[in-house]
Amino acid sequence: MIVRFAGKARNTRLMRQSRILAVTGASGYIGRHLVARARADGWHVITMGRGGTASVASPDIGFDLLAPEPPRFSAPPAAIIHLAANTGGGAETPDQEVAAARCLMSAIDPAVTRFIFISSQTAAADAPTQYGRTKAAIETVAGPLGAVLVRLGLVYGGEPAGLFGLLCRIVALLPVVPVLWPSPRVWPLHLDDLCTTLLVLAEGKGRPGAVYEIGATQPVTMRDFLKSLARYRLRRRRLWIPIPGRLAVGAALAAGRIITPLRDRAFQLLSLTRLPPLDSTASLLELGIGMRPIPEGLGRPGSARRALLEEASVMIRLVLGTSVSRWSLRRYVRACDQLALPAMAVPIPSWKLRLLVPTAPADVMHRLGLPRDMAMRLRIAMGVAEAMSLEQFHQMQREPWLLAGLAMCGAVLNEMRRVALRGVLLIAGGSRK
Repeated sequence: MIVRFAGKARNTRLMRQSRILAVTGASGYIGRHLVARARADGWHVITMGRGGTASVASPDIGFDLLAPEPPRFSAPPAAIIHLAANTGGGAETPDQEVAAARCLMSAIDPAVTRFIFISSQTAAADAPTQYGRTKAAIETVAGPLGAVLVRLGLVYGGEPAGLFGLLCRIVALLPVVPVLWPSPRVWPLHLDDLCTTLLVLAEGKGRPGAVYEIGATQPVTMRDFLKSLARYRLRRRRLWIPIPGRLAVGAALAAGRIITPLRDRAFQLLSLTRLPPLDSTASLLELGIGMRPIPEGLGRPGSARRALLEEASVMIRLVLGTSVSRWSLRRYVRACDQLALPAMAVPIPSWKLRLLVPTAPADVMHRLGLPRDMAMRLRIAMGVAEAMSLEQFHQMQREPWLLAGLAMCGAVLNEMRRVALRGVLLIAGGSRK
């Protein structure tokens, strides 16, 4: 009995040591949510940072990007997630951030502790912003040493902070919102899905030295994302004014040359218009992670189902040309659930839908700014219409006698016009002969 108890206690102690997670930048937008999520999942989290403030608790271990020192852990953590970065306005230089990453990796044994570096979609040696160039420099150093590199799309959700907080404030304050035209494409990533991905990597899944791109499998335009933000999260209507992208970027760069504080914002705007594609499909399949649809991520409980019902009403009305029954709405939603088709991020304008037929090529739908699975959604709507019983169809066709009479008169007039036009064409053809 005693031996068994001692062995169980020893195994429990070892298991707890293997569930130690160290996080730099724990006071930031992503860091706060990640720490809370990891602790809820049973991890023992060690926060690393400069020091506490009135609103942020003191970190467990001090770590400064300006003067990094190798951290000392009482027990080796299972992983270190390096979130700390200069996102603008800090005194850190790129060389100092690279040195800080080297310092962290020198303090761990790669065979025991996994180093997870949080990079960016903008990471490139020739990126417009210093932030993107710094992330690329750290990737060059950390990758060959066995670090797991994670490039993120547009992170949203949770407490409004960071870039997501800025977008929330803009849409909330401005009744008329300027948007770039053509609108740049973004790959949204919900904060909870990001934390799930990082914890899966911390548990040992994934390959050392590999680059994982995390974000939505299908991009959306920034304008559509802002529309979803206004609709599902803020529940407000806004007027969207397109602004030529090149003109806006040129004006911002010119203002940045005169007003120094605006220079970083100008280059961030330029970086937004030059976002490289984010190929997240392979990464998500390898890690076994799924991304939630935007209506679910931005809205309140039930928003995704409500958006799918609204989509069903629009699509079936497009096919039938009449009002829609509850039966047909349920059939459409059930079919989308079986095919794992979430609701579209934003409602499709009716004028675009009128240009479509179910057999339209994919490139036509892409040029109209429609999702790639639009043809599948049209086929579902047609299948629902075909499956309706004759009685249900006739019930939908019933109209007041006055409207029915006007519709009949309109049909008769159209037929008379067609016959008259045909006669005119025949007379004109005979006179030419």
